[in-house]
Amino acid sequence: MRKLAILSVLLIFVLAIGVNAAADFVVEMNVPAGGVNQGQAVTITVNVENTGDDAEDIKIKFTENSDLFEDLETDTFDLDSGEERLLSFEIASTLIEADNYELEIALYGENDILLFDADGNSFIETSVLTVNPTRAFTVKSDKTSVTTEDGKLQKTITLTVANTGNVNLQNAQVVFKGNSLAEDNVFVQGDKRIRLTYPDNDAAFNLNIGDQLKTIKVNVDADSGIKVGDYKGEFRINALGFIQKVVPFTVTIGENLCDAGISVAPTPHNLEIVIDEPNDGDEIKPGDIIKLKIDVENNNNDDVRVKVEASLVNLNSGKKIGTIASDDKKVKDGEEETFELELTVDADEIDDGDDLRIFVKAYQNGDEATKCNEASTNLDAVKDDSDVRITSFKLLPQSLMCGQTGEGIIEVKNFGAEDQDVRVKLLNSALGIDKESNQFELEEGKDDSDATVRLRIDVPKDQKAQEYEFEARVLYSGNDASSFTNLIVTCVPEETVEDNTKVTSVSSTEIPSITARAVQNAPVVTNTNEVPKNFFDSFKSTRETPIALWVLADLILVLIIVFIIALVVKRR
Repeated sequence: MRKLAILSVLLIFVLAIGVNAAADFVVEMNVPAGGVNQGQAVTITVNVENTGDDAEDIKIKFTENSDLFEDLETDTFDLDSGEERLLSFEIASTLIEADNYELEIALYGENDILLFDADGNSFIETSVLTVNPTRAFTVKSDKTSVTTEDGKLQKTITLTVANTGNVNLQNAQVVFKGNSLAEDNVFVQGDKRIRLTYPDNDAAFNLNIGDQLKTIKVNVDADSGIKVGDYKGEFRINALGFIQKVVPFTVTIGENLCDAGISVAPTPHNLEIVIDEPNDGDEIKPGDIIKLKIDVENNNNDDVRVKVEASLVNLNSGKKIGTIASDDKKVKDGEEETFELELTVDADEIDDGDDLRIFVKAYQNGDEATKCNEASTNLDAVKDDSDVRITSFKLLPQSLMCGQTGEGIIEVKNFGAEDQDVRVKLLNSALGIDKESNQFELEEGKDDSDATVRLRIDVPKDQKAQEYEFEARVLYSGNDASSFTNLIVTCVPEETVEDNTKVTSVSSTEIPSITARAVQNAPVVTNTNEVPKNFFDSFKSTRETPIALWVLADLILVLIIVFIIALVVKRR
């Protein structure tokens, strides 16, 4: 058996020498000129020319000395003497580090036996493949913004960096640019700060190709007292030789947030909250009443008593301009309840174009720390050019006798974006009342934008006793606005006294007409021409006794007193 094995080896060797003695080939390999880029498929061609005898079952194969594509080979083929064969290798795109790679191919016969020429030289061809550098990476943030409250809960975000190129990322640096040119990783407002810090101290890092993703945690903290609003900045990630990446990021300082942060996910103790009304981007005017509809879904395992709170904030001024809270309401497990609230927009706290935001939170009454959720919606403040309204209208007194005099007190305010020349009217056709003030100015803005006007009411003596509707009307820039209230008029029949003089049961002092002029701080025009009372009016009785009788009685009383004094003196 041993002799048979040796003979077999010798036979194969002789056959190989026999083939080599008859074989002669020219092998040429061609690689892409200028190299290949990352993501680009690689095509390598090989031309084989047979300059010797006919050959069967030969193939081209990359050798173990090749830096790339080791053991990659063609199918076997036959090649007659004098013929050529063009072969190609198609290599799909792969992540290959940028470099110059030595490639080596060889011609093989049956059983992967290397072929040699008559001189004992193998048919080997070498070349260099250049993989061009691609410097690229991506950065993603799990949040584009966070909302926190001044001096309260710390918020955390995560940045994820991936090396998507074929060059190692070395000495990369993450920095946040806020609103300060002098300081990084901070927002500055006076002596207050919003700080972004890196708890794992990995703001500087390396990331080689093929490595796992790099995650970077960032904490956000706000000083107590910093203004409510949106603070917009960006993360910048730099590495030498790479194009800078920028990730926009916003920190919102809000109002009325969950004391311990949102506590709904991923635990099953879950309150889903949706602001159904108003819609995001709705326009709001000064003095409007915002009607809120808040849907709260209970995904807890038990019924929950839920409260809802809402705050309206002017992001431009940073002021909270309204807040409201609901009563607690039972929300059954798996069900939804709607909470309806109202917020009034303070006209003096918004300007045309201001950005407003409503912050809403829903929480379990008595357990906000573990069951609380937040939501917010944005509103746009708008002002009409001309918008004057009556903010208050009342009659004093609210009830008058026939022949008596009262007054209408009308408060007006300019809610518009322009100064206005204004007149105010007091009207009741049944009583024949049509009073009008002088023209005065209401300025735009917070100061000198409101006034109080007083107009006289004269009830005729012979008027029918009933309730009368009065209209207050403000006139401005070709527009008008009205408000209505009622006056009760009562009348008593006339009485006849002994001297047959006809009188009414009640007398009243006349009040002259009143007009309004606008002055600072919601001016009030008062009655400066009131008629003084006659001294003897204090002696008038309800039965209208003649004054002469009162004088006569006084004289008799004086004479009696004098007589008594004289008697006393005489006895002494």
